[in-house]
Amino acid sequence: MENPFLMTPEEFEIAVRRFLQKEGRALKDFRVQHLEKIQGYDGDYIIDVTARFEALGVDFLVLIECKRYTSDPVEREQVQALNQKKISTGAHKAMLFSTSTFRNGAIEFAKANRIALVQVSAKRMSYATKSWLPELSAEFVSPESTSLVDFLFDGNIPDEPERNPSSEDTALKIFSITVLNQRLDYLRILSARGYDVNQSEIENLRKEIKEEEDELRRMQESKI
Repeated sequence: MENPFLMTPEEFEIAVRRFLQKEGRALKDFRVQHLEKIQGYDGDYIIDVTARFEALGVDFLVLIECKRYTSDPVEREQVQALNQKKISTGAHKAMLFSTSTFRNGAIEFAKANRIALVQVSAKRMSYATKSWLPELSAEFVSPESTSLVDFLFDGNIPDEPERNPSSEDTALKIFSITVLNQRLDYLRILSARGYDVNQSEIENLRKEIKEEEDELRRMQESKI
């Protein structure tokens, strides 16, 4: 990841989405989305980044919040707010990426509620807590030696399904969605930096991505 301190908050969210897209490729039907609206029992939430995948026979939803701070540490209350979103939306997991440190109270709450805290610097990412098992201690783990998949599941990863024509079609569809998302990211970054960008092109890309994602969902459902 590029130096996060040179990014805008939106660029940081996009960088986190790209990191997750790359790191989650080992998971079945893995896909991520930026600024997805998720319905909760107490209202709708716009989530910085969402990740969806299938593992152990379950369709997982992960909520990811991004805090591009310069100095202030992440407080316990901010992790509690993320946990409330997780409960309200029925998500299975939650992760919080921050360019600053975490208060001890934030780490303790995250550990108790299985929320992953990830500290991002210019040179590395450090996992402050793991999110899969409640008995894991709060510690910093270098992602150079621990992948996102191991981080989430502590190594208990199901085998990849055998390749077949339908899975190849799904892979191509996911690749197409990734390319469209990268194009959308590029236009949004240009717009955020004050360049003249045709907003209708951005909206058309969003619609095209949704149509592709809907088709991907139908393809996946037809395999069940």
